[in-house]
Amino acid sequence: REYKHEMLQHLGIEPHRVLEMTRAWNSIWSPKNTMSVLFAHAHSELSREWQEKVVTREKDKPLAGIITAINGNLGFRANAFNGVGFTTIGLKPAKFTYFKDLEGHLTYSPRRNLVETLKLENTSQLSGHPNVGKNQFPLLPTYEMLMLFDKKAHERIATKPVYKITSSKYGSN
Repeated sequence: REYKHEMLQHLGIEPHRVLEMTRAWNSIWSPKNTMSVLFAHAHSELSREWQEKVVTREKDKPLAGIITAINGNLGFRANAFNGVGFTTIGLKPAKFTYFKDLEGHLTYSPRRNLVETLKLENTSQLSGHPNVGKNQFPLLPTYEMLMLFDKKAHERIATKPVYKITSSKYGSN
């Protein structure tokens, strides 16, 4: 996504050296540190595997870090992410989209699923579509979080102001 590239470049980080973690799941009955132990192990393995690709010249530089997003509107508090060193680097609008049936009932649906369901070409066509509903109340922003493997680089980004992704930038991706 272009806004993520811009945010990373603003921080002086090469976007092609950062992997995005798109999903994490845990359950109430899991031991309290399950996610942070899993993240720490995964980060170590990803970094090692990427370094092997640098040696074989499949990659030009080592992996710099991992980026992810946390949506507090869904009850996430980011405890496990903070526990393994993720730092909030940006805020973006939380925009939920809903499929509106003939009776006006709303069912949550990701934007890309709506595009497919409604047989549209892209997400920009969702705006104003009669079968698309939006949030009926204001939402908290989504937190963009980054964990860099280089401790000095991570300390440097932790002192920078939080990057604000505008609604227009977020909506265009």
